[in-house]
Amino acid sequence: MTDIATGLYAHGAILAALYERNKTGKGQKIDCNLLSTQVAGLINIGSNYLNLNIEGKRYGTAHESIVPMQAFQTSDGYITIAAASNAQYTSLCKQLNVEELAVDERFKTNELRVKNRDILIELLKPYFRKRTTAELMKILDGGSCPFGPVNTIEQVFNDKHIKEIDLVHETKTSKGTRVRMVGPPVVYSVSQNAVRSPPPYLGQHTREILTQELKYPEPLIQKLYEEKVVQ
Repeated sequence: MTDIATGLYAHGAILAALYERNKTGKGQKIDCNLLSTQVAGLINIGSNYLNLNIEGKRYGTAHESIVPMQAFQTSDGYITIAAASNAQYTSLCKQLNVEELAVDERFKTNELRVKNRDILIELLKPYFRKRTTAELMKILDGGSCPFGPVNTIEQVFNDKHIKEIDLVHETKTSKGTRVRMVGPPVVYSVSQNAVRSPPPYLGQHTREILTQELKYPEPLIQKLYEEKVVQ
């Protein structure tokens, strides 16, 4: 995740720098590194320490300051619940048919639910464990509390929504090998943003770049190949 997030930070930084160049005509050096990205990714955990001196703890899939917001084990898998407000928590209790937990004085506000986290989670666990993930998906449908299954990779790519939005693209390499890949997750109303070519083989475009882009003479290119500087 750190590698991916750093790339996303770099992506935004490059666009911001290009926008600044359009206004000022000047370019600039961008310093974007893994460590800074990871520290910035601490978000609320980092803020709690910096401002309240609260040391971070391990919560597994749970959220430090919102309860319940975590994955619960079902009879055949896991499902994630995110009751980020009192209204969403009440909706969750109503749909699970445990409305007594919504009015319980120990859990009426998020502050109280965080304080009594262990008690509440243990009370909720049995209601998830006795149902399948599919059953819970139907039970929770239509409520205000966000939820979703914890999928295997196979389930992800067989998901009806993923198929309908054509997120997976298929192309062929220069050797005719079929390659399937996840396409761009961003769709523009006007601009084109799609898979335009397959991943290249190692060294596939070396000669093209050396001749057309770098304008190297043929003797030099041949020497680079012979000395194994390039492939």
